[in-house]
Amino acid sequence: MQQIQKFLNCPLERENHNIWLTGCFYGIAVFMLLALLQPFGINETYGIGKYIRLIPFGVATCLSVVGTCFLLKFIAKDFFNSEKWNVKKEIVFNIATVSIIAICNLAIFVTEYDYGLNKWIVWCAIWQTFAIAACVIGLRLLLGQKNVSVSPNTVNNSTANRTVTIKGTGKNDLLTIPACELLYIESDKNYCKVTTTDKTLQIRLTITSAEEQLADSKQFIRCHRAYIVNRDKVISIDGSATTGYKLILSGTETNVPIGRSYTDNFNNIISKG
Repeated sequence: MQQIQKFLNCPLERENHNIWLTGCFYGIAVFMLLALLQPFGINETYGIGKYIRLIPFGVATCLSVVGTCFLLKFIAKDFFNSEKWNVKKEIVFNIATVSIIAICNLAIFVTEYDYGLNKWIVWCAIWQTFAIAACVIGLRLLLGQKNVSVSPNTVNNSTANRTVTIKGTGKNDLLTIPACELLYIESDKNYCKVTTTDKTLQIRLTITSAEEQLADSKQFIRCHRAYIVNRDKVISIDGSATTGYKLILSGTETNVPIGRSYTDNFNNIISKG
């Protein structure tokens, strides 16, 4: 049970696209899939009329996606917070959306196709909608698949209350920061910018010296000649070998680059506990 709960609470990256564009994507995808499969006896109809009869399904899908977004935002204003998006929310969103689409499709069956409202037609509307939704959602995941992905790491109890100390070259250059709040360190000429969950601090220090001071902690990893990152804040790796890889972190909109010399072994380092 604990493993299931842990999986459901795993953070996911949520792409904040325009709601209407997202709805249109799903609506067009459903229309094209239905045009290809030609269910509901559409294959027995000739001419452009058979495609016109499929338009209501695409429109219903688009409006259902948009409507579900507004509904969930109304019920829980913080639901679509990208920093708090996880597997459980993704499942809830998809089930809610597909359920509303199924209701709309049932209404289309009854009004457009003159089916009587009975248990059989309700069952058909449900299973056909969920089957088509699985194909469309799978297509979206395939199109949006990252070149590299990693399992998000959560801060365990042993590091939650631990602090890290970074000493600079100046007499009073000394930072003591909770390990769970430190996101990344960036080299800036003769200084380092230390970014936490709520602020950015500057200290006179080289990135190599910072790496040496943090060497005893496996929580912090050198990922670039100019960056050290908190591995517990990594959600995923975006990009490709051609364009370069970047780390998506929780708690910040800044994407941290991975140097080419660090690419080969970084995924293995991240995936280890």
